[in-house]
Amino acid sequence: MAAKCGLFLFNAEVHVMDDAILTYDELKDISGFKTASRICEWLTLNKIPHLTNGRGRPLVSRVVIRTALGESQNPQNFRAERSINRDKLNQVSRRQ
Repeated sequence: MAAKCGLFLFNAEVHVMDDAILTYDELKDISGFKTASRICEWLTLNKIPHLTNGRGRPLVSRVVIRTALGESQNPQNFRAERSINRDKLNQVSRRQ
């Protein structure tokens, strides 16, 4: 049975070989929640598009989360700068 979370449905387990997708630990840190279902709720509440893997864990692109946190969409910035805009993260977290 497929796992459903937020806006999308995804059936297969995904093994990411590069850093294009946030790790589960990074998602826990950003959202402030430990469980996949609560992280998915937080992503949906903050209108951050995401998928889920076969275990129901959310998958979020680094580009998507950076855009949601207010960083520039210029691809050169993504290569040169690999930090999270903590001020924007705190703003988004307070909206709950």
